[in-house]
Amino acid sequence: CDLIPPKNIFFPPEKIFLNWQNMCDIGAGLRNLGNTCYMNSVLQCLTYTAPLANYFLTCEHSKRCVKKGFCMMCLMQKHIAQVKSVSGRGAIKPVEVYNALNRIAGHFKQGRQEDAHEFLRYAVDALQQACLTGYDSLDRTTTFIHQVFGGYLRSEVRCLNCSGVSDTFDQFLDLQLDIKKANSVIEALKEYVRPENLGESCYKCSKCNKMVTATKTFSIHQPPNVLTLCLNRFDVFSENKISKMVTYPEFIDIHPYTSEKSEGTINYRLYAVLVHAGNTCNSGHYYCYVQAPNSKWYKMNDDCVTPVDINTVLKLEAYLLFYIRSNRIPTNLIPATPKHQQPPMRQPAGSGTAPM
Repeated sequence: CDLIPPKNIFFPPEKIFLNWQNMCDIGAGLRNLGNTCYMNSVLQCLTYTAPLANYFLTCEHSKRCVKKGFCMMCLMQKHIAQVKSVSGRGAIKPVEVYNALNRIAGHFKQGRQEDAHEFLRYAVDALQQACLTGYDSLDRTTTFIHQVFGGYLRSEVRCLNCSGVSDTFDQFLDLQLDIKKANSVIEALKEYVRPENLGESCYKCSKCNKMVTATKTFSIHQPPNVLTLCLNRFDVFSENKISKMVTYPEFIDIHPYTSEKSEGTINYRLYAVLVHAGNTCNSGHYYCYVQAPNSKWYKMNDDCVTPVDINTVLKLEAYLLFYIRSNRIPTNLIPATPKHQQPPMRQPAGSGTAPM
Protein backbone atom coordinates (compact mmCIF):
# COMPACT_ATOMS: atom_id res chain seq x y z
CA CYS A 1 0.00 0.00 0.00
CA ASP A 2 1.41 3.38 -1.01
CA LEU A 3 1.74 5.98 1.70
CA ILE A 4 1.50 9.71 1.23
CA PRO A 5 2.70 12.22 3.82
CA PRO A 6 0.29 14.73 5.38
CA LYS A 7 0.72 18.46 4.89
CA ASN A 8 1.28 19.10 8.59
CA ILE A 9 2.69 17.05 11.43
CA PHE A 10 0.95 18.19 14.60
CA PHE A 11 3.09 16.36 17.11
CA PRO A 12 6.63 15.01 16.61
CA PRO A 13 6.55 11.23 17.23
CA GLU A 14 9.95 11.30 18.92
CA LYS A 15 8.35 13.26 21.79
CA ILE A 16 6.00 10.39 22.64
CA PHE A 17 7.48 8.38 25.50
CA LEU A 18 5.94 4.96 26.04
CA ASN A 19 7.85 4.38 29.28
CA TRP A 20 7.22 6.38 32.43
CA GLN A 21 9.46 9.41 32.82
CA ASN A 22 8.80 9.61 36.56
CA MET A 23 8.80 6.34 38.57
CA CYS A 24 6.33 7.46 41.23
CA ASP A 25 3.85 5.50 43.35
CA ILE A 26 0.09 5.30 42.84
CA GLY A 27 -1.95 8.51 42.96
CA ALA A 28 -5.37 9.42 44.31
CA GLY A 29 -8.61 7.49 44.20
CA LEU A 30 -11.71 9.21 42.80
CA ARG A 31 -14.81 9.86 44.85
CA ASN A 32 -18.12 8.71 43.39
CA LEU A 33 -20.27 11.77 42.66
CA GLY A 34 -23.43 9.74 42.04
CA ASN A 35 -23.30 6.81 39.58
CA THR A 36 -19.93 7.99 38.26
CA CYS A 37 -18.04 4.71 38.68
CA TYR A 38 -17.95 4.34 34.87
CA MET A 39 -16.32 7.76 34.54
CA ASN A 40 -13.91 7.18 37.44
CA SER A 41 -12.73 3.85 36.03
CA VAL A 42 -12.05 5.25 32.56
CA LEU A 43 -10.27 8.30 34.00
CA GLN A 44 -7.96 6.05 36.04
CA CYS A 45 -7.13 3.92 32.99
CA LEU A 46 -6.29 7.07 31.01
CA THR A 47 -4.29 8.53 33.91
CA TYR A 48 -2.04 5.46 33.96
CA THR A 49 -1.54 5.46 30.19
CA ALA A 50 2.15 6.37 30.30
CA PRO A 51 2.53 8.43 27.08
CA LEU A 52 -0.60 10.41 27.94
CA ALA A 53 0.47 11.17 31.52
CA ASN A 54 4.08 11.87 30.51
CA TYR A 55 2.91 14.57 28.12
CA PHE A 56 0.29 16.15 30.36
CA LEU A 57 2.64 16.33 33.35
CA THR A 58 4.97 18.56 31.31
CA CYS A 59 2.08 21.09 31.07
CA GLU A 60 3.19 21.65 27.47
CA HIS A 61 -0.35 21.57 26.13
CA SER A 62 -1.80 24.31 28.34
CA LYS A 63 1.18 26.55 27.55
CA ARG A 64 0.41 26.35 23.84
CA CYS A 65 -3.38 25.89 23.83
CA VAL A 66 -5.27 28.48 21.78
CA LYS A 67 -8.67 26.77 21.99
CA LYS A 68 -11.42 29.02 23.34
CA GLY A 69 -13.96 27.58 25.74
CA PHE A 70 -14.04 23.88 26.61
CA CYS A 71 -10.83 21.95 25.93
CA MET A 72 -10.66 18.26 26.84
CA MET A 73 -6.86 18.31 26.64
CA CYS A 74 -6.64 21.08 29.24
CA LEU A 75 -9.22 19.30 31.39
CA MET A 76 -7.35 15.99 31.29
CA GLN A 77 -4.02 17.69 32.00
CA LYS A 78 -5.46 19.31 35.12
CA HIS A 79 -7.11 16.08 36.25
CA ILE A 80 -3.93 14.00 35.94
CA ALA A 81 -1.93 16.66 37.80
CA GLN A 82 -4.47 16.55 40.66
CA VAL A 83 -4.40 12.75 40.85
CA LYS A 84 -0.61 12.69 40.92
CA SER A 85 -0.38 15.45 43.54
CA VAL A 86 -2.17 13.37 46.18
CA SER A 87 0.06 10.89 47.97
CA GLY A 88 -0.77 8.30 50.60
CA ARG A 89 -3.64 6.91 48.52
CA GLY A 90 -6.03 9.71 49.33
CA ALA A 91 -8.98 10.66 47.11
CA ILE A 92 -10.12 13.63 45.07
CA LYS A 93 -13.46 14.66 43.57
CA PRO A 94 -13.30 14.73 39.74
CA VAL A 95 -15.81 17.60 39.73
CA GLU A 96 -14.54 19.39 36.63
CA VAL A 97 -14.78 16.29 34.44
CA TYR A 98 -18.22 15.56 35.92
CA ASN A 99 -19.42 19.07 35.13
CA ALA A 100 -18.18 18.70 31.55
CA LEU A 101 -20.05 15.43 30.86
CA ASN A 102 -22.50 17.02 28.42
CA ARG A 103 -19.59 18.56 26.50
CA ILE A 104 -17.77 15.24 26.30
CA ALA A 105 -20.89 13.27 25.36
CA GLY A 106 -24.01 15.34 24.76
CA HIS A 107 -26.50 12.61 25.70
CA PHE A 108 -24.82 11.68 28.99
CA LYS A 109 -26.68 12.87 32.08
CA GLN A 110 -25.31 13.58 35.53
CA GLY A 111 -26.48 11.08 38.12
CA ARG A 112 -27.19 8.37 35.55
CA GLN A 113 -25.09 5.25 35.06
CA GLU A 114 -23.51 5.06 31.60
CA ASP A 115 -21.45 2.55 29.65
CA ALA A 116 -17.72 2.82 30.42
CA HIS A 117 -16.64 1.88 26.89
CA GLU A 118 -18.94 4.51 25.40
CA PHE A 119 -17.51 7.13 27.75
CA LEU A 120 -13.97 6.10 26.81
CA ARG A 121 -14.78 6.51 23.11
CA TYR A 122 -16.25 9.97 23.62
CA ALA A 123 -13.45 11.06 25.95
CA VAL A 124 -10.67 10.04 23.56
CA ASP A 125 -12.54 11.60 20.64
CA ALA A 126 -12.91 14.84 22.63
CA LEU A 127 -9.15 14.78 23.26
CA GLN A 128 -8.57 14.28 19.54
CA GLN A 129 -10.95 17.09 18.57
CA ALA A 130 -9.17 19.43 20.98
CA CYS A 131 -6.00 18.89 18.94
CA LEU A 132 -7.66 19.89 15.66
CA THR A 133 -8.75 23.18 14.19
CA GLY A 134 -9.76 23.00 10.54
CA TYR A 135 -7.07 20.70 9.18
CA ASP A 136 -7.65 18.04 6.54
CA SER A 137 -7.99 14.31 7.16
CA LEU A 138 -4.35 13.52 6.44
CA ASP A 139 -3.19 15.81 9.22
CA ARG A 140 -5.54 14.21 11.75
CA THR A 141 -3.38 11.10 12.01
CA THR A 142 -0.40 13.11 13.28
CA THR A 143 -1.99 14.57 16.42
CA PHE A 144 -0.64 13.50 19.78
CA ILE A 145 -3.83 11.58 20.60
CA HIS A 146 -3.98 9.66 17.33
CA GLN A 147 -0.32 8.72 17.65
CA VAL A 148 -1.03 7.30 21.11
CA PHE A 149 -4.34 5.47 20.53
CA GLY A 150 -4.90 5.37 16.78
CA GLY A 151 -4.13 2.74 14.19
CA TYR A 152 -5.35 1.50 10.82
CA LEU A 153 -7.50 -1.49 9.92
CA ARG A 154 -7.24 -3.13 6.53
CA SER A 155 -10.25 -4.71 4.82
CA GLU A 156 -9.22 -7.02 1.99
CA VAL A 157 -11.94 -8.25 -0.39
CA ARG A 158 -10.76 -11.06 -2.66
CA CYS A 159 -12.68 -12.16 -5.75
CA LEU A 160 -12.80 -15.96 -5.89
CA ASN A 161 -13.27 -15.80 -9.67
CA CYS A 162 -10.16 -13.85 -10.71
CA SER A 163 -8.31 -13.59 -7.34
CA GLY A 164 -8.36 -9.81 -7.66
CA VAL A 165 -8.01 -7.88 -4.39
CA SER A 166 -9.60 -4.62 -3.27
CA ASP A 167 -8.29 -2.96 -0.10
CA THR A 168 -9.91 -0.32 2.08
CA PHE A 169 -8.40 1.26 5.18
CA ASP A 170 -10.10 2.70 8.26
CA GLN A 171 -8.73 4.47 11.30
CA PHE A 172 -9.50 2.91 14.68
CA LEU A 173 -9.13 3.83 18.33
CA ASP A 174 -9.95 0.43 19.81
CA LEU A 175 -10.94 -3.07 18.74
CA GLN A 176 -14.19 -4.68 19.79
CA LEU A 177 -13.88 -8.45 20.06
CA ASP A 178 -16.75 -10.94 19.81
CA ILE A 179 -16.46 -13.33 22.77
CA LYS A 180 -19.62 -15.41 22.29
CA LYS A 181 -17.60 -18.42 21.11
CA ALA A 182 -14.18 -17.37 22.41
CA ASN A 183 -12.72 -18.35 25.77
CA SER A 184 -9.59 -16.24 25.37
CA VAL A 185 -8.50 -12.97 23.79
CA ILE A 186 -6.22 -14.97 21.49
CA GLU A 187 -9.20 -16.99 20.21
CA ALA A 188 -11.20 -13.78 19.72
CA LEU A 189 -8.37 -12.16 17.75
CA LYS A 190 -8.04 -15.24 15.54
CA GLU A 191 -11.77 -15.05 14.82
CA TYR A 192 -11.45 -11.32 14.12
CA VAL A 193 -9.01 -11.91 11.25
CA ARG A 194 -10.66 -15.07 9.92
CA PRO A 195 -11.76 -14.65 6.26
CA GLU A 196 -15.51 -14.15 5.89
CA ASN A 197 -17.35 -15.62 2.89
CA LEU A 198 -19.56 -12.92 1.39
CA GLY A 199 -21.67 -15.48 -0.45
CA GLU A 200 -22.60 -15.80 -4.10
CA SER A 201 -23.21 -12.64 -6.14
CA CYS A 202 -22.66 -10.37 -3.14
CA TYR A 203 -19.70 -8.40 -4.47
CA LYS A 204 -19.15 -6.68 -7.81
CA CYS A 205 -15.58 -7.26 -8.95
CA SER A 206 -14.16 -4.35 -10.96
CA LYS A 207 -11.96 -6.71 -12.96
CA CYS A 208 -14.64 -9.29 -13.75
CA ASN A 209 -17.25 -6.52 -14.10
CA LYS A 210 -19.93 -8.71 -12.57
CA MET A 211 -21.32 -9.91 -9.26
CA VAL A 212 -19.10 -12.66 -7.88
CA THR A 213 -18.37 -14.77 -4.82
CA ALA A 214 -15.75 -13.15 -2.61
CA THR A 215 -14.14 -13.25 0.80
CA LYS A 216 -13.47 -10.36 3.16
CA THR A 217 -10.60 -10.37 5.65
CA PHE A 218 -9.86 -7.77 8.32
CA SER A 219 -6.38 -7.23 9.71
CA ILE A 220 -4.49 -4.60 11.67
CA HIS A 221 -2.59 -2.58 9.08
CA GLN A 222 -0.84 -0.10 11.38
CA PRO A 223 -0.84 -1.09 15.08
CA PRO A 224 -1.25 1.70 17.65
CA ASN A 225 1.11 2.54 20.48
CA VAL A 226 -1.72 1.85 22.93
CA LEU A 227 -3.97 -1.07 22.01
CA THR A 228 -7.40 -0.96 23.64
CA LEU A 229 -9.49 -4.13 23.43
CA CYS A 230 -13.20 -4.15 24.28
CA LEU A 231 -14.64 -7.57 25.02
CA ASN A 232 -18.21 -7.37 23.74
CA ARG A 233 -20.09 -8.54 26.82
CA PHE A 234 -23.32 -6.70 26.02
CA ASP A 235 -25.75 -7.76 23.29
CA VAL A 236 -26.66 -4.83 21.04
CA PHE A 237 -30.27 -5.99 20.68
CA SER A 238 -30.92 -6.97 24.28
CA GLU A 239 -29.68 -6.14 27.75
CA ASN A 240 -28.19 -9.58 28.26
CA LYS A 241 -24.59 -9.67 29.43
CA ILE A 242 -22.08 -12.38 28.55
CA SER A 243 -20.74 -13.21 32.00
CA LYS A 244 -17.89 -15.63 31.56
CA MET A 245 -14.15 -15.74 32.03
CA VAL A 246 -12.21 -14.80 28.90
CA THR A 247 -8.52 -15.30 29.55
CA TYR A 248 -6.01 -12.66 28.49
CA PRO A 249 -2.21 -12.55 28.71
CA GLU A 250 0.02 -10.05 30.45
CA PHE A 251 2.12 -9.89 27.28
CA ILE A 252 0.78 -10.32 23.76
CA ASP A 253 2.27 -10.47 20.26
CA ILE A 254 -0.27 -9.16 17.72
CA HIS A 255 1.91 -9.77 14.65
CA PRO A 256 -0.25 -12.76 13.57
CA TYR A 257 -3.29 -10.46 13.34
CA THR A 258 -1.68 -7.78 11.18
CA SER A 259 -1.31 -7.39 7.43
CA GLU A 260 2.47 -7.47 7.90
CA LYS A 261 3.86 -10.43 5.93
CA SER A 262 7.45 -10.40 7.16
CA GLU A 263 8.55 -12.34 10.22
CA GLY A 264 8.89 -10.64 13.57
CA THR A 265 6.95 -9.71 16.68
CA ILE A 266 4.78 -6.75 17.68
CA ASN A 267 4.74 -6.97 21.44
CA TYR A 268 2.43 -5.33 23.96
CA ARG A 269 2.24 -5.30 27.76
CA LEU A 270 -0.95 -5.11 29.83
CA TYR A 271 -1.19 -2.01 32.04
CA ALA A 272 -4.90 -1.57 32.84
CA VAL A 273 -8.06 -3.67 33.10
CA LEU A 274 -11.58 -2.28 33.46
CA VAL A 275 -14.24 -4.55 34.98
CA HIS A 276 -18.04 -4.41 35.09
CA ALA A 277 -20.05 -6.13 37.83
CA GLY A 278 -23.75 -6.44 37.09
CA ASN A 279 -26.21 -7.55 34.42
CA THR A 280 -26.41 -4.57 32.01
CA CYS A 281 -23.94 -1.92 30.85
CA ASN A 282 -26.11 0.86 32.31
CA SER A 283 -26.41 -0.69 35.76
CA GLY A 284 -24.13 -2.47 38.19
CA HIS A 285 -20.68 -1.18 39.07
CA TYR A 286 -17.45 -0.37 37.22
CA TYR A 287 -13.95 -0.47 38.68
CA CYS A 288 -10.46 -1.01 37.31
CA TYR A 289 -6.95 -2.27 37.93
CA VAL A 290 -3.93 -0.24 36.87
CA GLN A 291 -0.18 -0.62 36.91
CA ALA A 292 1.52 2.33 38.60
CA PRO A 293 4.77 3.82 37.25
CA ASN A 294 6.69 1.77 39.84
CA SER A 295 5.27 -1.39 38.16
CA LYS A 296 3.01 -2.29 41.12
CA TRP A 297 -0.64 -3.13 40.45
CA TYR A 298 -3.59 -1.51 42.25
CA LYS A 299 -7.34 -1.97 42.31
CA MET A 300 -9.02 1.42 41.80
CA ASN A 301 -12.58 1.13 43.11
CA ASP A 302 -13.76 4.75 43.19
CA ASP A 303 -12.01 6.28 46.24
CA CYS A 304 -10.69 2.91 47.47
CA VAL A 305 -7.14 2.12 46.31
CA THR A 306 -5.85 -1.37 47.13
CA PRO A 307 -2.57 -3.07 46.14
CA VAL A 308 -2.96 -6.37 44.25
CA ASP A 309 -0.65 -8.81 42.46
CA ILE A 310 -0.54 -9.71 38.78
CA ASN A 311 -2.13 -13.11 39.41
CA THR A 312 -5.27 -11.35 40.65
CA VAL A 313 -5.24 -9.01 37.65
CA LEU A 314 -5.16 -11.91 35.18
CA LYS A 315 -8.23 -13.65 36.68
CA LEU A 316 -10.89 -10.99 36.11
CA GLU A 317 -14.02 -10.86 33.97
CA ALA A 318 -12.50 -8.02 31.96
CA TYR A 319 -14.55 -5.58 29.90
CA LEU A 320 -11.75 -3.34 28.63
CA LEU A 321 -8.08 -4.27 28.29
CA PHE A 322 -5.34 -1.69 27.81
CA TYR A 323 -2.00 -2.77 26.34
CA ILE A 324 1.03 -0.61 25.59
CA ARG A 325 3.51 -1.36 22.86
CA SER A 326 6.89 -2.70 23.94
CA ASN A 327 8.71 -2.05 20.67
CA ARG A 328 7.52 1.32 19.44
CA ILE A 329 6.20 2.09 15.96
CA PRO A 330 8.91 3.12 13.45
CA THR A 331 8.65 6.90 13.16
CA ASN A 332 8.62 6.76 9.36
CA LEU A 333 5.24 4.99 9.49
CA ILE A 334 3.45 7.39 11.80
CA PRO A 335 2.88 10.54 9.72
CA ALA A 336 1.27 8.76 6.79
CA THR A 337 -2.10 7.67 5.47
CA PRO A 338 -2.85 4.83 3.05
CA LYS A 339 -3.10 6.18 -0.49
CA HIS A 340 -6.30 6.01 -2.54
CA GLN A 341 -8.54 5.31 0.42
CA GLN A 342 -11.84 3.86 -0.74
CA PRO A 343 -15.18 4.19 1.05
CA PRO A 344 -15.57 1.24 3.43
CA MET A 345 -17.99 -1.47 2.24
CA ARG A 346 -19.22 -2.05 5.77
CA GLN A 347 -18.07 -1.29 9.26
CA PRO A 348 -15.90 -4.06 10.74
CA ALA A 349 -17.97 -6.10 13.15
CA GLY A 350 -15.36 -5.66 15.82
CA SER A 351 -13.77 -2.28 15.27
CA GLY A 352 -14.08 0.62 17.63
CA THR A 353 -13.81 3.35 15.06
CA ALA A 354 -14.72 6.91 15.86
CA PRO A 355 -14.50 10.28 14.16
CA MET A 356 -10.83 11.12 14.03
